[in-house]
Amino acid sequence: MSPLEKPREGTQSASRRLIRPGLLPTIFCTGCGGGTVLNCFCRAVDELALDPRRMVMVTGIGCSSWIPSPYFLADTLHTTHGRAIAFASGVRVMQPAMKVVVIAGDGDLSGIGGNHLIHAARRNIDLTVIMVNNAIYGMTGGQVAPTTPEDVPTTTTPHGNVEPPFDVASLVAAAGGTFVARWTTYHVFDLVKAFKAALAHKGFSFVEVVSQCTTSYGKAVGMRRAAEFLADYKARSLRLSKAATLSAEELEGKITVGTLRNVAKPEFRERLHAQVARVSDPGSARQGPEPIPPGAVNPPGPPAGVARGLGGENVALRFAGFGGQGVVKAGEILGLAACAEGRRALQNQSYGSSARGGLCTADVTLGPDEIFEIEPDAFDVLVLLSQDSCGAFLHQLRAGGVLIYDRDLVKLPEGNGLRAHGIPATKIAAEELGRKVVTNMVVLGFCAAITEVLPRAALERAIVANVPKGTEELNLRAFAAGFAHAAS
Repeated sequence: MSPLEKPREGTQSASRRLIRPGLLPTIFCTGCGGGTVLNCFCRAVDELALDPRRMVMVTGIGCSSWIPSPYFLADTLHTTHGRAIAFASGVRVMQPAMKVVVIAGDGDLSGIGGNHLIHAARRNIDLTVIMVNNAIYGMTGGQVAPTTPEDVPTTTTPHGNVEPPFDVASLVAAAGGTFVARWTTYHVFDLVKAFKAALAHKGFSFVEVVSQCTTSYGKAVGMRRAAEFLADYKARSLRLSKAATLSAEELEGKITVGTLRNVAKPEFRERLHAQVARVSDPGSARQGPEPIPPGAVNPPGPPAGVARGLGGENVALRFAGFGGQGVVKAGEILGLAACAEGRRALQNQSYGSSARGGLCTADVTLGPDEIFEIEPDAFDVLVLLSQDSCGAFLHQLRAGGVLIYDRDLVKLPEGNGLRAHGIPATKIAAEELGRKVVTNMVVLGFCAAITEVLPRAALERAIVANVPKGTEELNLRAFAAGFAHAAS
């Protein structure tokens, strides 16, 4: 039993208690550093008294991805190659109570996943990322990696690597990571301390672990035993304080170890929530004309019985037309208004390759319950602004759902039996308001009145805050015109 596995009095070792039963010894190659990383990580979690039930481990593809899955006793997302940080970012935003940890290899995180790595660091997302750097693609055959030293032969560079390797820890620090450290599998006690600091840090924390691959990399450099690698790491490692006194030539071939960066900065979710609060507060919305009072230009809303409200359940709406009709903007405003009202909302869009023309959709699901469908199979409300969209999406209207369409642009099939409401939206925008570009706001106002899906005032506030500056009054008038048409 190593010193790291020494159990506290009356307890099991950290590794034994935090690893799924029946999985030891590991499947790693003899001498692989993966077991050391797993051991040190378990010790760090144990010393911090973290509850693994409140942790989510995320990983990708490769030897190092076997460290969290299946061994560590916590929920794990085993994702596609290079996408671990993208998945982890989503988990962190949607499950803020969970500690989210990524453990993966250098090929996964700095190769195909390099773009996700630098942008997560830039955003300072509250993730702990542990990159096991064995300088090669070990599991898939020993190909050259972004971290492979120059002149090292691999299966894809049999005459030696001609590319300079990434200094990944420095890259992450430069990108904005607020805690960055590098150690080797020789420095086990320092590694435990680094893992603890990274897990306790608020913001993007990154620990690079230089680790041995006795199979693929060992074959390439003529070292097949872990002891050889550890002796090499001991000989070549320099603490940051010592490295700072040496020239670039003297640092050639050395491994600089220690904490490269440790600063406190606002975390991504904090900044995101502050923005949501600012946008949601009517008093803090971007300055512009006040919403037009209902009595000033608008007749009363539709009388009771014209259309029922859609109640307290989640509602799925689709706005569909062609590019240039403002379909996406209408969906955005509806979704933002829902958020400002404290409702859950999910908005996504689809459009063709050009800004104008081609099918375009904006889907909004909103309500009091959690939303799990990114693109619903059927919609409670379907708004059609072109004949092509009618042909493409009419069948997606749920039985008993509400159909809204521009009656000058869309001809419905005869005998359709649908609950349909037509409005000459484009004509109203062009002739009454003098600007066809606000057709989307006319339709949005009509939809709001017919469905009663959100309070009118909430939508007006969202319009003021989210249309181009200087056009607030025009867009509000268009919304009011559509709302009024529902009562006519």
